[in-house]
Amino acid sequence: MLDNKNPLARPKRIEGLSDYLNADEAQLRVGRLHSSVLMDPGKALPFFKTFKEYYPASPHADTAESLGKVIEKNMDDDPAALLAYLKAEELRVAGKGQEAKGALEALVKGSPGHPLSALAWMKIGDIQFYDEKNTDGALESYEKACSGDTNEETCKAYYQMAECHRVQKQWKKAVESYGQYLMESGSKFRVDFAKFFMASCHEHLGHWDEACTSYEMVADMAKSYYKEKARERLVEIRRHQQAGTLHLLEKTLEVREAEA
Repeated sequence: MLDNKNPLARPKRIEGLSDYLNADEAQLRVGRLHSSVLMDPGKALPFFKTFKEYYPASPHADTAESLGKVIEKNMDDDPAALLAYLKAEELRVAGKGQEAKGALEALVKGSPGHPLSALAWMKIGDIQFYDEKNTDGALESYEKACSGDTNEETCKAYYQMAECHRVQKQWKKAVESYGQYLMESGSKFRVDFAKFFMASCHEHLGHWDEACTSYEMVADMAKSYYKEKARERLVEIRRHQQAGTLHLLEKTLEVREAEA
C-alpha cells in the first residue's frame, strides 16, 4: 500500500493490480483509481503533482502532470463534470474508446459551457482520429476544442487539425494549421514535429525555400526526434536546387506518397 503521508513513497503492493507493473505505472494507476473509479480527485491530486518529480524519466510523467492540472483547476467548479471527464479518461486509457467517447459526448452535451468541454472535444477528436480513422469527424471535434479561449492543452487541437489535413493531403490547410499551432502554443509539445511536417507539406506545395527554412530550424535544435531526417531532406533539396532538378524531386514526392 502507499504511504498517504508521503505521496512520493514507492508503492509496495497495490490491491487488485499485477505485481509485475513497473513502479511508475503502478503509482499512476493508483492516482487514476482515486480520481475516477473511487471518485476522489482531491486524494489523487498529490499523486499527479509529485509524479514527475519522483519519476522524471517516466513516459507517464506528462500524463500525470496534465491530469493534476485538470483536477486542480476544476475541483471547485463543477465536481460532477470533473468526475465525468476523469471517468471518461479512465475508459479511454483502458482501451474502451467507444465507451469513453460516449461519456465525453454526454459531458459536452450536459455542460457545453464548462471549461472541460474543450478538453472533452479534444479527446473525442483523438478517438475519431486514432481509433476510428475518421479525419472529417476529428476535424470537427478539434475545431470545437479551439473555438473558445485556448490554453496550453486545447491549443494542441491546432496541431491535431494539421495532422488531419496532412493525412488528407490537404497540404496548404496543413501548413496553416501547423503555423497556427506554432504561433499559439506556449509549450514545447511536438514543436519539432510541427516544424518538420510543415516543411514536408511545403515540399508538396513546391515551396522549397520555406521547406528549407523549417528543416533548418529542426536540424539546429539541440534535441529532436526528426533532427537527422530534417538534415537529410535539407541536403536533398539543396542538391536538387543546385542541379536544377527540383522537378525530379517533385516526382519522388509523388511516388513516396503513392507508396505510403
